[in-house]
Amino acid sequence: SSSSSSSTSLASTSTRVAVCEEAVYTEQQLNSLALVFTIIKLAFVVGKLDLVQKLLSVVARYQSGRDLHLTTIRNENAYYCCVEQLMHEAPPPTSPQSTRTCYVLGDSHCLSPAWRQVNISVDQSVVTFALKPLLVTGVKIWHLRDESVFYPKRQFFKAVDSIPAGSVVICVLGEIDCREGLLLAVEKDRYASLEQGIETIIDIYVGILQKIISDKKLKIFVHPVVPVLNETRPLVVLFNQLLKRKLRQVSTVMYLDFFDSLLDVAGGLREEFKLDGTHIHPAYLSCVQKALDKHVITST
Repeated sequence: SSSSSSSTSLASTSTRVAVCEEAVYTEQQLNSLALVFTIIKLAFVVGKLDLVQKLLSVVARYQSGRDLHLTTIRNENAYYCCVEQLMHEAPPPTSPQSTRTCYVLGDSHCLSPAWRQVNISVDQSVVTFALKPLLVTGVKIWHLRDESVFYPKRQFFKAVDSIPAGSVVICVLGEIDCREGLLLAVEKDRYASLEQGIETIIDIYVGILQKIISDKKLKIFVHPVVPVLNETRPLVVLFNQLLKRKLRQVSTVMYLDFFDSLLDVAGGLREEFKLDGTHIHPAYLSCVQKALDKHVITST
């Protein structure tokens, strides 16, 4: 039967994962786990949610309590943890009812809304869209500047190429710039101020979006940078303020103005929107929906 063959397949997968019950894994065992974690990540990104659930059930005992965030596979482990939390805390529907797709293009923060649904006003009608992630692992806006040759830039534009002309897109970029690049660049005197550094990044961002819109006639919404990390939140607040101000001057790009609704009275991330310490809980889509309700796009 199909169920027995599925069980056999999962058992075989479990056997092939070259790990053991010891507290510390060898390099080969870590690499095996990294491969499986990456398969889980890719399966989630392409919407194979039943497969993701089965793999998680097999792999969990090899991952739990192992401090893998301190090993050479910390990045793969981070994606595993994000997908595991999403599937456990708020699993997306396995059979979405919508017939239209809104592409969520960006870094790992495109995973939180993945495979869920939003309503968007198109002409005179409200249309339900399924949110399809287009993940570009580790991408910064800085990577997309003209002179860059770093591989996330190539992956970003391959993802853009995969989007049908005229589609609706939500862009989720900038969190890694805030976390890794901007403060260091200011410290090295690349910019006279933090504001100048942010404005430089935003100019790159807007230039890329305008080119994409011109080339592919996309309807693009810009997602604010999410305030998930306590350490970078003041920078994220400033980034979003300057991004919002810039996009007021750009008629072809729509800013999703919901950032303030993510914060509590003390300026921290609201409790119901916390997930794994690095990504936002899918419950925040209620805020996204309210922002989308303020926009109407045309079908042409």
